[in-house]
Amino acid sequence: AYDTAHTNQDLVVFDKKSQILWSGDLLFDEHIPVVDGSLLGWQKRLDEIAKIPAKKVVPGHGGPLLDWPAALANERRYLAVLTKDLRDLISQGATMLEAQTTAAASEKGKWQLFEDFNARNASAA
Repeated sequence: AYDTAHTNQDLVVFDKKSQILWSGDLLFDEHIPVVDGSLLGWQKRLDEIAKIPAKKVVPGHGGPLLDWPAALANERRYLAVLTKDLRDLISQGATMLEAQTTAAASEKGKWQLFEDFNARNASAA
């Protein structure tokens, strides 16, 4: 179990024998990550779980079985872009609406359901 990340109750399971990690919703593949907890906490948790010596991972969304830790790359990029864009927008005095419509816009087309969740992610973050 981990501190707040995707949600406030994230859990992963690692089977040492098969070297398979079940990441739960800490890992989204193809489906845009959805921030229900803490954007910064999620990034910290990804750094922590990246150290797990798995060979494969079963993500919470997507998959079904991906190479580990390479499977983290796209999600890490999205979360980092969202964080940077939001920090830039805050420093510019942007409105919430501007943040919702522009933060992480460079990620559009790289994720399923981007239109459904990116603005929500900006608000939650």
